[in-house]
Parts: sequence; C-alpha cells; structure tokens
Amino acid sequence: HGPSGRVALAITAACAFLFAAAYFQSKYAQCCQAFTGGGITMLYFSVWAMNVLYADEFIIEVGNNTAQFLYIIITAFAALASIRYKAQIIAWFAVAGGYITPLIIEGDPNLMMFLLYLATLSSGLIALGWYQKWKNLHVLAFLFTQAYLFSRIYPLYDATLSDSGQIAVAVGFFMLFGLLPFIYQFRL
Repeated sequence: HGPSGRVALAITAACAFLFAAAYFQSKYAQCCQAFTGGGITMLYFSVWAMNVLYADEFIIEVGNNTAQFLYIIITAFAALASIRYKAQIIAWFAVAGGYITPLIIEGDPNLMMFLLYLATLSSGLIALGWYQKWKNLHVLAFLFTQAYLFSRIYPLYDATLSDSGQIAVAVGFFMLFGLLPFIYQFRL
C-alpha cells in the first residue's frame, strides 16, 4: 500500500477507463467521451501526486522536468484522442491540462523552456482546431496564452527579460495567433 500503491491504482484505473472508451466507442459515443475524459484526468492527477503530493514518499523521485514531460505526453494523448473520437469535449481536456500544467509544477520554471512550452502548446491547439475545424479552440488557446504572458512573462521586465526580449516574445506570439486568418483561408 502507501503512496506508490495509491498512484499505481490510479494509473491502473485510468488505463481501464481509456480501454473502456476504446471498447465502447462504436456503440456508446457519449460513454466513450466520459471514460476518456476520466482517464485523462486520472493520469494528470497521478503525475501530480508523484511530483507534489507524495514527492518525499514515492519510490522513484519524479522531478519537475520528468513531471512536465509526462504532462506533455498526456496532453498530446488527449489531443490525439479528440481526433480519433472526433470529440471536441476531449480536446477541452487537452486545453485544460495543457494550461494547468505550469501552475501545478513545483517552483519557477525556466523562462525559455516555459516560452517554448507555451508556443508548442498554442501551435498544437491551433493545428488541432484547424484540422478538426473547431474554430473556438484557438480562441481559448489565445486567451490562456495571453493570460500567462501578462501574469508570468511580462512582469519579468527588469529581472530577466529585457525590452528587446519582451518585444520578441510579444511579436512572436502575435505572429503565431495573427496568422490564423490566413491559415483558415487555406482551409477554404
């Protein structure tokens, strides 16, 4: 028992939910989406438990870098599951998990890694929305990315990020989201 047993049980339950989703996909589409969302949520919680809740008691030390890597894998899996099941609700789990990840990792993230993570997550969600024709997905990506930029990046004015660095970040993300109308024109 103990922390390792609890996490192992949570991961086992998450896998059971995901297998049930695949099994019930053809007959019960709504159940499939519920099982997938539940499995993804349990996987996020399991990584959080290994990294934060049971950090000192867990068998294997799961540091911030390992936890962030696992969160990225889970988010990518959620995005792929939303494509497979053609379910936008599963994509919302990818959005929620992807943008909650930096908040639940212990300590301050490396600035460049954090910016790369935000750019990759935003690009992935834009591509997912474009591929599946879910236009409101990029709106959420834009809003959450801007919230992070204004709350965690731009306040680093004197400490870490110079004027030119802030301009580069702002222009880079503006171009990323500003190109959306042009990208959607190619879809037409």
